[in-house]
Amino acid sequence: MSSNLKFLLATDSQLGMADNFISRIDRREFAYKWIKNSDNENNIGLDKELENLRKIISIANNLKPDFFIITGDMIDNIQDDNIIKKFRLELNKLNNEIDLFLVPGNHDVGENPLVPSSSAIKKYKTLFGNDYYSFEKKGVLFIVINSSLYMNPSVLESRFLQQNEFLKDLLKSYDSNIPIIFFTHHPPYLGEVINIDFDSDSQKESEGYWEFPKITREILFEIIEEKNVLAFLTGHLHQNKNVKFNNVDIIVTSSLGLPLGSDPSGYRIVELNEGVLHHSFYTL
Repeated sequence: MSSNLKFLLATDSQLGMADNFISRIDRREFAYKWIKNSDNENNIGLDKELENLRKIISIANNLKPDFFIITGDMIDNIQDDNIIKKFRLELNKLNNEIDLFLVPGNHDVGENPLVPSSSAIKKYKTLFGNDYYSFEKKGVLFIVINSSLYMNPSVLESRFLQQNEFLKDLLKSYDSNIPIIFFTHHPPYLGEVINIDFDSDSQKESEGYWEFPKITREILFEIIEEKNVLAFLTGHLHQNKNVKFNNVDIIVTSSLGLPLGSDPSGYRIVELNEGVLHHSFYTL
């Protein structure tokens, strides 16, 4: 049985997103409303995003969790080297005794955030490390996967298949009792239409946009079906949501950056006590 473990999770800092919204007439006021609820008076989206990133680093340094993880969309545009530099400078302020893990989001591994690319994944790996991997803490297996490959499996089919083989080979070496937690950017399942606040026409069908397409979700859950998977911890929605699929918790956390629903910017503290998962969302 695993011993007590605590970690800090944030997602979707997405540096550059708010200013992108400000540049669009149809989304400008939505972004300004969020920016004005901040400590800066400059109406600059990047200032607000960096402010929140500094806050979560400070929280991590004070909390001293077993690790800190960001589940994707660290930046809005993988081609913006200046913003990437600012993001990495802030991460360097994290206490070096706290393990940091990063998860690739769709904005991190695609010049077009709807389509992953080999060039963007290569850049991501150079900047941030592997786009899928695993690690262990206190008897728990944690698995990070590149969910963009599940959203568009035909675009980089060989890499999608390689990731699945990685999972199969990894899970073969663990018995069915060890607790497993997955970190992905996209939630594998939501099962409903998602509404976001900034545009009355922004309602999106979940499958293939907010959640995995059914076919790739079935592939993934077949790989893990005989294992003790407790949860998928994800981002992408920029709002909170908790659902179950095949008796596995899918826990979506609101964004560190600009939210897209009624939930504020925030973060999640997750604890695993004797194999039981507890988690709470906190507003920044």
